[in-house]
Amino acid sequence: MQINLSHPLITENVSLKKFNCYKVGGNARYFSAPKNNQELSNLLIYIKNIGIKYDIISAGTNTIVSDNDYDGIIILLNRLNSYIIKNGNNIKVGASVRLNDLISYTIESSLAGIESLVGVPGLVGGAAIMNAGAYGVEFKDVTMSLDVIDSNGVVSNISNNDVGFTYRHTKNLKDKIVVAAEIELHKSDKLELVKKRSDILKTRAEKQPLDKPSCGSVFKRPKDGYAGDLIERTGLKGFRYKSVMVSDKHSNFIIGCEKDIKSDDLYDLINYVIDEVNKKFSIILEPEVKFIGFK
Repeated sequence: MQINLSHPLITENVSLKKFNCYKVGGNARYFSAPKNNQELSNLLIYIKNIGIKYDIISAGTNTIVSDNDYDGIIILLNRLNSYIIKNGNNIKVGASVRLNDLISYTIESSLAGIESLVGVPGLVGGAAIMNAGAYGVEFKDVTMSLDVIDSNGVVSNISNNDVGFTYRHTKNLKDKIVVAAEIELHKSDKLELVKKRSDILKTRAEKQPLDKPSCGSVFKRPKDGYAGDLIERTGLKGFRYKSVMVSDKHSNFIIGCEKDIKSDDLYDLINYVIDEVNKKFSIILEPEVKFIGFK
């Protein structure tokens, strides 16, 4: 089905390589990057009326895009609602604010509660939708409510209790896009927060392959144990497959080891790791990453 390309929010044949951490992906037949709720709402209504498939990319830090062209519309959220509004200990923050920029702002404001997530890549909207977590803190712990838009273009506000936060998931946000979050923090000593941030970033640098292309942790933590430990005990630490490999620094990271990474190599290696761990431990690892365009 053809789209009226005179629509001000839609462009055609856009490469997706620059919108994800691995720099992989073909072209999107159609592409849009709305900047506010009204633009996104109008776009979603338009998409529903013409009946074309669509998918979402936030910062692309937790996304693997197929090298095949995407025959639909990709909606990019990295420009959507770029604002931070402080009201006492509460902050209203737009979906496209980088999580680490938000943390820097809260530390400068001597507000604590979210600083443990420093170093987690991505945007606030993505952190909310996947309930990002680190060092015993999850995004749900500071969330008061989320502003969301559904596939009909309707904006609503959902309280923390109604979001359905679980481990790296939000049960009640299917077919909804987070456009803003309101979080509640508490006053703390700025110097202590600065030190905590520094300590966490140092630990991350020591334990994670931050100098290589990756999407962070590939697999969710299973009920028993840790994904990285299971992968290492399977003998796959440092295992290379074509243009990618299981990191020899942290086994739950899959990194690019060639300049030209292939998305099929990532997809195949992830599934190989799942199969091998399952053979050895009868545990099926569940990916944290989102796949776009794979069959």
